[in-house]
Amino acid sequence: NDPAISVEYADNDDRRMQMGRSVSVELSRTFSLGKRSAGIGLTKSEKALAEALLEDYFHTLRAEASLAYLETIKQSELYRVKESSYESLRRLAEGDSIKYTLGKITYTDAVQSKLEAGMAYNDLMQAQTELYNSYASLGLWTGVFSHDTLYFPVGKLKMNNRAFDTGELLQTALTNRADLAAAMQNTEVAQKALKVVKRERKPDIDWA
Repeated sequence: NDPAISVEYADNDDRRMQMGRSVSVELSRTFSLGKRSAGIGLTKSEKALAEALLEDYFHTLRAEASLAYLETIKQSELYRVKESSYESLRRLAEGDSIKYTLGKITYTDAVQSKLEAGMAYNDLMQAQTELYNSYASLGLWTGVFSHDTLYFPVGKLKMNNRAFDTGELLQTALTNRADLAAAMQNTEVAQKALKVVKRERKPDIDWA
């Protein structure tokens, strides 16, 4: 703690006592035996923990946003596949209907083609619903909220062949994992807090 100084002044007007005037000065300081340094250390550790938790939050946010983007790309490609399948079955059903009219195929074959086209259409509508849901989910990750706007990602689910060193990847993951860094920092904060508690139990020493 910072030192404190006190000044005392006295003036005796009684000449018979011959005491006159007096001034006394006292300098004192309280020693807290490491409490201040322990508190500063705890504050620094708490600041580092807050930064680590924030980095972990943004890391998780980026990962979930990437997954939402890839999910939307996947749903978009699935929709195109189902749309192509439906169009093929629809044309086949129309052709079979004409063939039945001309007497080239049986009624059962014509109905079978029509039913298959109907089932493909239902699958297409389901794929469309899932695609629009993924569009809406992707919009949430942009941070822009709009009831009449959908975001259409551009890209394809195609990966180039790449070679990775497994050992290096594991070492990089252990070194740069934000959640691991936050957990380690949280442990340090707990240790510093315990140190502060122990220092607070020690009595202060006044020196004058």
